[in-house]
Amino acid sequence: MVLTKPDPAQAGARWYRERMLWNAAAAGRSIVLSLGGGMVAFETTTPLLRLAWKLLEDSGLEMPPTVVDRRRGTAVVLAEPDGAVLGQCQMPGGVRYLMAPSTIELPLVHVAAAAQDRSWVSSPKANDRCLPSASSVLAAFLAVVPPHLRADKPAAAARPRMLIG
Repeated sequence: MVLTKPDPAQAGARWYRERMLWNAAAAGRSIVLSLGGGMVAFETTTPLLRLAWKLLEDSGLEMPPTVVDRRRGTAVVLAEPDGAVLGQCQMPGGVRYLMAPSTIELPLVHVAAAAQDRSWVSSPKANDRCLPSASSVLAAFLAVVPPHLRADKPAAAARPRMLIG
């Protein structure tokens, strides 16, 4: 009988599905997480992530599950959708808002971080699957993005309306 090692992508996708209850699937040698079903993400640069992370730590808040892609110099912060964040129009420069049908690549499980392009800088916890609200993550980014890179006006700000009748 020949024992073979399980495929890391298959095993990792299974771990994310079973332990985190995430919609993860193996795609070749990668693990892909489909957003939606209570999950959105913010993609940004690693320098901007460091600033937001420092702000959260100084405020006594824990950094949400965050994946860094060293090859691309980007980071993806996972969050729970809420009615306050409506879409890309609210994002400051350097931040993209990702929601269904977007997908993100996750790090392989049980593979050394140095052996892959992606790694968790703040790992998800199987015993605490709660994600921060999208508005709290956006607030952290808005607080650290220079004013000239912020959206001109919030999506909720409307031009004056005239009521007729």
